[in-house]
Amino acid sequence: MEYYNIYEEKERGSYNPGFFQMKLSFPFNTNDLSSLSLQDLGTFAHEYVHYLQNTSTPYGLWQAMVYYQSISDFFSYIQKNNLFSKPIQGYVQKDITTRRMELEKEASGYKGFLDADENEPLIYSRSVELIYGQRVERISLSFKDVQGRSQKIILGANIIKESMAAMVQEIIDPASKDTHVSIPYHVVSRLAARYAPNIADDNKKLITLCFISLHTLAPGIKLMDYMSYANEHPTADILSIFEHFLEDSKVRKNNGQEMTVEQLGDDIAHAVKDVLQNFIYGKDSERRLQYLAEIIDRVKISTGMIPLLRLLTENDIDVTLIEKAVEACGTPVIWNEFGDLSIPNTVNYETSSEKPDFEIMALITSQALYKYLAKPEIVVCPMIQFCQSVISQDLKDECYDTPWQGIDCPITPISKLIGLV
Repeated sequence: MEYYNIYEEKERGSYNPGFFQMKLSFPFNTNDLSSLSLQDLGTFAHEYVHYLQNTSTPYGLWQAMVYYQSISDFFSYIQKNNLFSKPIQGYVQKDITTRRMELEKEASGYKGFLDADENEPLIYSRSVELIYGQRVERISLSFKDVQGRSQKIILGANIIKESMAAMVQEIIDPASKDTHVSIPYHVVSRLAARYAPNIADDNKKLITLCFISLHTLAPGIKLMDYMSYANEHPTADILSIFEHFLEDSKVRKNNGQEMTVEQLGDDIAHAVKDVLQNFIYGKDSERRLQYLAEIIDRVKISTGMIPLLRLLTENDIDVTLIEKAVEACGTPVIWNEFGDLSIPNTVNYETSSEKPDFEIMALITSQALYKYLAKPEIVVCPMIQFCQSVISQDLKDECYDTPWQGIDCPITPISKLIGLV
């Protein structure tokens, strides 16, 4: 199966959604973001917005959960069949996992890069598609690219996330606009210019609309619905628009029952924590999820915390807003090839001490081990660059064959957990 999206900002930065890992191409200090150049700060902000989308929206959490579960199923197969070398033979993905991944693929929509002339209209249309027996509403965008070829793509979470991140980046670093192709980075602003002219110049409202859309499992539909609403109510501020969304929106479950957006968020947060608990520690382990549970609970709508929207209301989009967001919402693992590393700490409540967070590293190494075992074309441990750059660990012969063997390394704990060691 195709694995997780990694959003890249012209190779200056990337964020690995669901696995809480941001890679930058420049030196950084998360305690002194004001020392970054505008270009570097813009890139940092772009990737950090992806982290917020990942951790503070129901869609971001649900998307991550789908992939945690698929990796967990794969590792369970390895354990059950005592497989200790690649390629892994005979694994067939569960039908329910395939169904979830197909629904995620539909909701995520187009993934890629296209350019269209500035005056080329993006025409949207609605349809209903049948995805694994479930009727799903779809927004499609039709246009001609710069080569004159007709294109029709699905508007989903991928484009919305990138448009949102690009808007923040371009406010901080206006020069970055010239480096962004129109698809995906300028889709939301171009749709607003055509279909919502009353709010097209209000970047904070457009960012809010992106954020709202990610509180549902049909982001493309909700974006266009609330772009229309905001255009019809141009004097409504961003918190009022969000509050109307909470009051107006209902989510229909598979059994036909309806729930509020707050209930959806709470249900997904609870499910994600259960999956992560089982994934990282095991269902019956006495060790309980700490840092990841705190991050997930901290931004639930039902707690009254909407950090991003409150910050947008109270601050300009600049370094101060990004610093306050970091303080309120935490950070992923952030690293570069120069050896800089920022890793969240988990408080040990018994000793009041902090330690480098095991939970996020367990996710990162799980993804690496999965990719290495599941993809025959990957012939070297995916953790090599990280290990060489930030922990100065020498390569071992096993990195090219069985990285879970030999001297202990970052991939050893998860390898032990699934029985490879």
